[in-house]
Amino acid sequence: MSTLAVKVVLDTRRALIKNAGSKDPIYPIKLRVTFARKQRYYPLDVSAVSKADWEKIQSGQRMSKSQREVFHTIREYEGRAIEITDTLHPFSFHAFDTRWKSSAMPTHSSKSFQAVFKEYIEDLRRAGRASTGPNRA
Repeated sequence: MSTLAVKVVLDTRRALIKNAGSKDPIYPIKLRVTFARKQRYYPLDVSAVSKADWEKIQSGQRMSKSQREVFHTIREYEGRAIEITDTLHPFSFHAFDTRWKSSAMPTHSSKSFQAVFKEYIEDLRRAGRASTGPNRA
């Protein structure tokens, strides 16, 4: 029986850009699914990080706020991927692709414009940028 592995990895095969304040290049974070000795990489909607930041995120200790957000986000993606693989018997990349893309897509179509706008305003307030949003009523 073939083994199935799901892991979030730093894709160091190609650097995206160099950090503005650092000499270290940044790399994308991807989901790696391995089955029957074949690997597929899926891009995640997470900001790219340097190798030093990735090591901090992996250790889970003494992280900055942005690193903590990346840490929690990648754990959510990894958990969702594991849930999908647990429901696929037998596993196939085609079936995983279909379920991954349908579960990863945002469902803004069911929300009204006003609901999306209010959600955006709340995000600005949580980020401490309330002055860029409308005033509180």
